Amino acid sequence: MIGGKAPSEYLLQIQNHKNVQLDDAGMDAILATHQIDPMTQRNDDFEGFMVSR
Repeated sequence: MIGGKAPSEYLLQIQNHKNVQLDDAGMDAILATHQIDPMTQRNDDFEGFMVSR
């Protein structure tokens, strides 16, 4: 589902999936439980993501 797409694209695809239906805040909360800064994903900021990890 996420292959070959930028994080900003696949996050929306997951959020809008008929079995998921999450708003941005809901997805951001899930990402935070994995110690992932949602803004690095939404902005396709790979370098910032790696630095924050």
